[in-house]
Amino acid sequence: MAVPALRALRAGLPAARILLAGPWAAILAEDGLGDAVLEYPRAWRDRLGTADALRAFGADTAVLLPNSLEAALGALYAGARRRVGFAVGARVALLSEAVPLPEPRLHQVDEYLLLVARLGVAAGATAPRLRAPGPDAPERREVLLRLDARAAPAGVIGELSRLVRDYPGDAPVLIEIESSVGQRTLALGPEYRVQADSDFLAEAKALLGEAAVT
Repeated sequence: MAVPALRALRAGLPAARILLAGPWAAILAEDGLGDAVLEYPRAWRDRLGTADALRAFGADTAVLLPNSLEAALGALYAGARRRVGFAVGARVALLSEAVPLPEPRLHQVDEYLLLVARLGVAAGATAPRLRAPGPDAPERREVLLRLDARAAPAGVIGELSRLVRDYPGDAPVLIEIESSVGQRTLALGPEYRVQADSDFLAEAKALLGEAAVT
């Protein structure tokens, strides 16, 4: 249901770096809808460390598709100055833009499009669709980097994504993030493939620390 809204964001804000976080995020990893993908664990205990990874991404704006208090708290902790979501319950105080729920209620696809419209983007096609990888798509070896989000400055993943752009290649980039309650893995989107030569690895170590590359 979120795909049309995410497509609208990608088309309307082509220069923006977009992080997709949610239990469905991994499904969208190869569809070009986000620059980074963070799968949100379903178990409550495992969710606590996800906020550290969100903070490391350094987002200025969070569009909260879920109507939960937890989503608003996560966006606030992550440091997003603009937090857009529907005005539901106690979380209203945590939103910078509390959008009234439409009355009567709309289809979920259309409600999500209302939220992203607050960022000045127009809706495109509203039929949810994902692109399946082609049968002859080559298998690429992944580049795994490590980051301690407990000590990393906010926005370091954004700096890493710009570094990856300087070394275009075919290898997907995964970031193993050490958080306060364990590890999370964040995947950069399909537009961020890298040629992991010695120069790239040296710059990645300088940015993330010596332990980033093993």
